[in-house]
Amino acid sequence: MKIQNPQQKEWAGLQYEFQIDTSASFGDPALRSSGPVSAQKLITTWKPGALVSGQTYFWRCNSYPQSPHSAWVTGSFYTSENEYGWRQSSESQFAANQSENTTPANGGIKLEKKNISLYVESAGISDGNFARIIIDSKATIRPSRGHNIVVIDKSTAKIDQVRTFDTYLDSLQANAMAAFIDSVSADKFILIAIKDEGSRVMTERAYRALESIGSKECRSVGYRDSWAIIGHKGAEQGSVPEAFVRTGFGTATVTDTLSLYSPSGINMSGKIGPTTNWKNLSWQTNIPEHCNFSLAVLGHNISGKVDTLYQNLQDNKVDLSDIDAHIYPSISLLAGFATENGNYTPTLKSWQVAYDPVPDLAIGPQTFWQNTDSVLVGESVNFRFDLYNIGNADAKNLRVRFEETDAAGRKTFSEQNLNTSSIAPDSFFTVSQTWSSNGKRGLQKIYITLDPENKIAELSESNNTLTTMVFVQADTIAPGIEITFDGKEIVYNDLVAARPHILAKISDNSPVPITDTSRVDVVLDGKRINFFGAAAVLSLRAAGDDHSQGIIEFKPELQDGDHLLEFYVSDASGNRIYSRVDFRVVSELQINRVVNFPNPFSRATDFTFELTQPARVDIKVYTVAGRLIRSFDAGWCNAGFNNFHWDGRDADGDRLANGVYLYKIFAAGEKKKVEETSKLIVMR
Repeated sequence: MKIQNPQQKEWAGLQYEFQIDTSASFGDPALRSSGPVSAQKLITTWKPGALVSGQTYFWRCNSYPQSPHSAWVTGSFYTSENEYGWRQSSESQFAANQSENTTPANGGIKLEKKNISLYVESAGISDGNFARIIIDSKATIRPSRGHNIVVIDKSTAKIDQVRTFDTYLDSLQANAMAAFIDSVSADKFILIAIKDEGSRVMTERAYRALESIGSKECRSVGYRDSWAIIGHKGAEQGSVPEAFVRTGFGTATVTDTLSLYSPSGINMSGKIGPTTNWKNLSWQTNIPEHCNFSLAVLGHNISGKVDTLYQNLQDNKVDLSDIDAHIYPSISLLAGFATENGNYTPTLKSWQVAYDPVPDLAIGPQTFWQNTDSVLVGESVNFRFDLYNIGNADAKNLRVRFEETDAAGRKTFSEQNLNTSSIAPDSFFTVSQTWSSNGKRGLQKIYITLDPENKIAELSESNNTLTTMVFVQADTIAPGIEITFDGKEIVYNDLVAARPHILAKISDNSPVPITDTSRVDVVLDGKRINFFGAAAVLSLRAAGDDHSQGIIEFKPELQDGDHLLEFYVSDASGNRIYSRVDFRVVSELQINRVVNFPNPFSRATDFTFELTQPARVDIKVYTVAGRLIRSFDAGWCNAGFNNFHWDGRDADGDRLANGVYLYKIFAAGEKKKVEETSKLIVMR
């Protein structure tokens, strides 16, 4: 006996609570308890003979059932004497599938039922003068005076006919309405609403036609009364939704709901497998007249693409042995449902796939050992772990990959091809490996991967990896970096010159200077700048008398716009620092953000301004009448923020009188001169 549809295997330290459907029977009465069963009791008591062949069982388990935040893992399996594979036959199993207009119900998958609302409202001329016939929230008719009629199909709710009859105009209209109603078949609903007035020319024939669809009140309708009905041929009088309201007392409204199956739908299983050999597919259905059911098989290939392998399958059993399991280790089933009559639906009762079982390689921290987690540079660490096969078939041709991290990411430092023919189910193989810390610093991650090329089909790949860490004791202090543009530190989004002189001074606690260009990366706007062949632009040199460990000198030519400059620096121990500068370049000379602070002032103030490019700056102060009272030569100023202090005295050294004054800032660049004017206030 084999267990079908395995969901998950987690053994160590778990408790298991099994929920078994009421139709199951057991050979051992002790197994009928629904309480928690320990792992030991599970292994020693639950033997294959205790399960009934051809039965579905449901289970759930929890690592810490006493904890309110601990989640349960649930699953199910089906027992068979001689086959292994996958099966769904209950609503809870079907509920996990992807569906469109289908739903698990009454022991199978069916088309989904949808409620379609019918709304009919009549208003005589004194109560609004309108008629509404709405099907599934959609208006269906442009009403006119008299009787407005919409005919719909009972099994699809589709509109069959729409007519209006002016039963105020003449009796020919009333008789024409009667003839129309008489022509409607019994498989239709007839929805009628009066607008304005509909009783003036009614005839006996017209009344009888309305009574033939179940009307009890049609003969009571008087001049400009409101009346509505949802009827059908052969209905007894008074047995259908009908409303009659005298004129002046409001509208007449009737509603009803049609519950119909969707015309079509699909249902797709999750991934089935993996396997090394597909066998067969079988299913059970119930397909009423005027209903259709079809089945397709989708293959999940090893590259992740989904291909249609079989479609429009009609028989109840199909041979799948032609599917190459090496190309398509997993499949999904796609069922199509359709009905021409919304009162009936095809039903998928069960479907199952038989295939050969596969192994399941597993590695976990419970069986992993390393001799130490902290070493000095150059020392080695020994690892050992048990590689388990918790699947249902032998695992062969095993490979284990060991990786470590460096500046470029993960890289392989060892691979082992295990010299064993196979690992049987529920067996293990012990693997050992040594790792050297030579040339490494700080916290190191070691990655262990089973079957790294994914050549072995397994139940799950999620338990094929393990990560451990080793701390390599060494210099752990990263270098520092100080960046200046034309001798000045800048802030985020500051303005700089189009040809700035950029210096990045590197400091570090290590005595080893940082002069190896392989330890430094300079990236401008996402593009790495090469040291070689660009000596006039980018260079790295030992520091002079400032006790830095290295100096990066960079002289780029920049275009207008926003720029990002990034520095990646590592010291001799591999400690790495990242620093970035966001800045702007405006090649046209401009003076921006001209402000003096404080303003008003009593004794002194600072002139502040921003230059888009380096320029020579002069500042002049005037009275409001235009008389120059003080002039300053601020000298050569850099791009970006600048400030100039003034003691508040005029050219003769006297303090200014209270009042409003003007000042101008003149900037002269290589090709352009600009000026900006602002006001200042002296107040004591």
